[in-house]
Amino acid sequence: MNTPFLSALRPLHLAPVLPVLLWASSMACGRAAPSIGTAISPSIGRGIPRSLEYRSTTSGLPSDLILDIAIDPADRVWIATMAGLTVFDGTSWTPSTQLSPLAASSATFAIGFDRKGRAWVGGRNGIAVFDCLTVTQCDYQQWTITGSPVLAIAFDNQDRTWVGTNEGLAVLEGNTWVSVQLPKLSAGPYGTPEYKPARVTALALDTSGMLWVGLDFPYGGLTVINPITLTTTSPSELPLYHVNVYSIRIDQLGRPLIGTPKGLYVLTTKPSPSKDLVANLIGDLNVLAIAFDREGRIWVTTRYGGISIYDGSAWTTLIPGPSPAESSEAVWYDYFPLAFDTQGGAWAGAAEFPSYGLPYGTGLVSFPVYPFSP
Repeated sequence: MNTPFLSALRPLHLAPVLPVLLWASSMACGRAAPSIGTAISPSIGRGIPRSLEYRSTTSGLPSDLILDIAIDPADRVWIATMAGLTVFDGTSWTPSTQLSPLAASSATFAIGFDRKGRAWVGGRNGIAVFDCLTVTQCDYQQWTITGSPVLAIAFDNQDRTWVGTNEGLAVLEGNTWVSVQLPKLSAGPYGTPEYKPARVTALALDTSGMLWVGLDFPYGGLTVINPITLTTTSPSELPLYHVNVYSIRIDQLGRPLIGTPKGLYVLTTKPSPSKDLVANLIGDLNVLAIAFDREGRIWVTTRYGGISIYDGSAWTTLIPGPSPAESSEAVWYDYFPLAFDTQGGAWAGAAEFPSYGLPYGTGLVSFPVYPFSP
């Protein structure tokens, strides 16, 4: 649901914040949430998935550059790519041309499912909602949204849809999108303090109904919004002020986990949002996406570090990043979108980032989560 990608288009500040919709996160109740201390040394072990399967444009993807992945209630894999949306049912692909003009026209950046099972798809020019009997029998409605592309999607306890865009935040009131004023920000380390629209790259609703908002270049940081009163907490009053936020997930204890270029942070929200960081869980790795599996373990995708899992005491790198020799070359290997299906399978998008210029995708990877050998 959280999908910032445009940072990756800047030559010197490649920082994709790509969304992770985790349908299976609601089922992550097989055991208690991992215990998180106040200081954790990121001891990294190695794990090996039983098998890996790669899919690309030769398999039916409209593009090898994948910007978001989401799993619907029927276990179909919805994939947002630089060339539009596609849906995979395990056997065949439904091309974007069969879904809607918005889905077929250009890049799609974010996907989210509301409590009715409808798919919301954010694209370059706005957002569309699909209400599908089957993947090829969908009623849909679409809107153009000022400030698009839509980079992040979330739903509040009143079933309203919120979107983060390249120029701020908006909420759907009835059939009209209403811009929500964010606190006035200074541009921090990336530019002059002149006011500019804030790029909203991550959204997550916590257990108390508050909406956490992650900001990317040129500001960075967090704000928290009460969706009913629309009151906001200034980023200067919260942790990670002027740090780009790539992803936000709420764990089983109601704590926000924040993915940043400086690591993975877990925050306390009781009795109120606090400037105190509980821990940086993974050291200085560049964390692009966060997810929880059905046992409550924390999964992250990282730049350089591949895909790793935290079980409450140690990290296991399931799919490693490049070797030190490879890392010294002018290409960065990333996995960013990540989602789990109900059968225990993991789906991730892979890409390579040159030091300058646009990233190029290497396709879709999937593998069974259970069992893997730590």
